[in-house]
Amino acid sequence: MENLTMDFERIEQELQELRSRFSRADVVLSDLEEIQIQFEDLAEIHKQLKEDVKKHVSEFSRFNAESTDIIKLLQQSQKDFEQRFTQLRDANQIKIDDMKSQLLEYQDRLSIHDSHIQALQSSMSLVEKNCHDIKNDLGGLPKQIQYLVDQQLSSTQQAYCDLKKQIRIMRYALIFVILFLLIVAWVGLK
Repeated sequence: MENLTMDFERIEQELQELRSRFSRADVVLSDLEEIQIQFEDLAEIHKQLKEDVKKHVSEFSRFNAESTDIIKLLQQSQKDFEQRFTQLRDANQIKIDDMKSQLLEYQDRLSIHDSHIQALQSSMSLVEKNCHDIKNDLGGLPKQIQYLVDQQLSSTQQAYCDLKKQIRIMRYALIFVILFLLIVAWVGLK
């Protein structure tokens, strides 16, 4: 019986050990169930991620194609812009060169006109001086004319007076000659 008790204790011990293992196995099973659920969730997430990756790869391919088209369009636009810019720059350079040559021509003309203007100003100064001199000369001219007229008038009056005297003298001389002739004729008649 002792043997039996021992066996019984040993069985009980083993049973205890089995319970402990069973309880651990139960925890492990429960952990395994949780892991199974997590794997299922992971599988669902993996499936969703695959779909998302496919979707994003598709969108990426579409965006890549669109961006390639946009890049080609931008490159063509830039090429067109550079060509147009080059054409405008060349046209502007030609216009600038033309404007420079015209400006030089205008400067030459302006220099010629400036020299003409200076010559005209010199001439105008000379004309103004001559006019001033003439004005000064003419300013004294009325006095000179008055003086000459007065002098001429005076000499004319003097000549008139002298002529008058001479006429008077001639009249007296003529009267004297006539008287003399009358006397001579009267004496000759007698």
